[in-house]
Amino acid sequence: MVALTFDDGPVHQNTLLALELLDKYDAKGTFFMLGFRMERNPDVVLEVINGAHEVGSHTYNHPYLTKKGTNLSYQYSKNQEILQEITKGEASIKLLRPPYGSVNQNVKQTSPYPLIMWSLDTRDWATLDAQATHDTIMANVKDGDIILLHDLHESSVESLRTVVPALID
Repeated sequence: MVALTFDDGPVHQNTLLALELLDKYDAKGTFFMLGFRMERNPDVVLEVINGAHEVGSHTYNHPYLTKKGTNLSYQYSKNQEILQEITKGEASIKLLRPPYGSVNQNVKQTSPYPLIMWSLDTRDWATLDAQATHDTIMANVKDGDIILLHDLHESSVESLRTVVPALID
């Protein structure tokens, strides 16, 4: 079993397509969302929740948390407030993926949520190529991996067309 995780969304068309493709194969994902994009796409946030996928925080606006000093509460709490408003209190943030994977002692001590990193970085943001993302995953995946994808990029979502059935096989 592996975990498919998506950072930097929700992005209306891309995230909805990711949900459609995951649903086609009865797969689930964890979507580490940016607060300002949640505000712009509340309908997509609800689709993620209604599809029984996990919503995690990727902070409000994607800063290097290690460079923000000691007052990180806004970056931690704002997404919770947004999700509570969108879902009328029915859903809560339970996980945090620090932007850039940037963590120090202050981030570890102040985060109200478990910090979830990844074990397989697809570098989908660098290639912007669905086939390259597919090839990276299939060449490196192992049981228990947490796979990092970005629903910000159409090519990353398109890779799910071949990645998910290949992982199931």
